[in-house]
Amino acid sequence: MTTKSDKLVDVIVKENLMHMIELSDYVSNNSNQLEINKKEITRIVSKNSDYFSLYFEANQQNSITEKEYFSGREKLAKDGYIMDSLNFINSHQPIEIFHDGRIHVIH
Repeated sequence: MTTKSDKLVDVIVKENLMHMIELSDYVSNNSNQLEINKKEITRIVSKNSDYFSLYFEANQQNSITEKEYFSGREKLAKDGYIMDSLNFINSHQPIEIFHDGRIHVIH
């Protein structure tokens, strides 16, 4: 059985949400489908704030590095090389985030 907390995490990951406001807006627009109302979301997230913060931060970090990654790929395709390759190399560090809050950085 999927808990309401798990449903919210799935929404954060699938919709690439980066802030509580975005999550709240999404839940407001899809409350019937998710079977979660706005009052419940505040209670659930407050109770597990550290857990949800990890997902928001991961999405924020992926958003920043995604720009560097695609910019580097474009430069590489266009010029055949990248002068400042460190930003490109550091832009794609694969990670795994588990439902219990564990984060695995893949080296």
